[in-house]
Amino acid sequence: MNIIAPLFLILASVGMFYGYIDPNYRGENVSKNIVNLMAERNQYKFALENSNNLINERNRLVEKNNNFPSSDLERLKKLLPDHIDNVRLIIDIDSIASRYGLGIKNIKVNNESDASSGGKLGPNNSPFGTFAMKFNIVASYDSFRSFINDLQESLRIVDISNVSFEATESGYYDYEVTIKTYWIK
Repeated sequence: MNIIAPLFLILASVGMFYGYIDPNYRGENVSKNIVNLMAERNQYKFALENSNNLINERNRLVEKNNNFPSSDLERLKKLLPDHIDNVRLIIDIDSIASRYGLGIKNIKVNNESDASSGGKLGPNNSPFGTFAMKFNIVASYDSFRSFINDLQESLRIVDISNVSFEATESGYYDYEVTIKTYWIK
């Protein structure tokens, strides 16, 4: 009798292991088993670590951004603005022209942010938009060259896409200038 009770308990534990514990552990009879739950827990743990790393990186970049002098941030916003500011662009170009006693006239603006896809169909996923402007200026050749040089060295990114001119009787030229500038969408 002393040997029957331990044998019975050993057989019962083996039967319980193979009949209930092992199938539930491996998930043969249960939709969410322990192995799958452990794998899912590891995925969540990995996602949490990535999230913490991203938060630390964001905090580091915010701190770095806050350490920039405000004058540098203003210059950067002028270099590549985050919105279309055609009035400010016209004022800047007019102030450059006024240095040489010139005046701009016949200003025509064209927002090419939708047309910058070059006639392609579908959404425009470009991170920047373009803004085109055409204007006339009457100047001597030397004054025009100085104006273009100052326009080139201004802080705002400006591409001169077209220049045409006509001679006038006064010895000055009537220049028609087309420029493009960019902005972050």
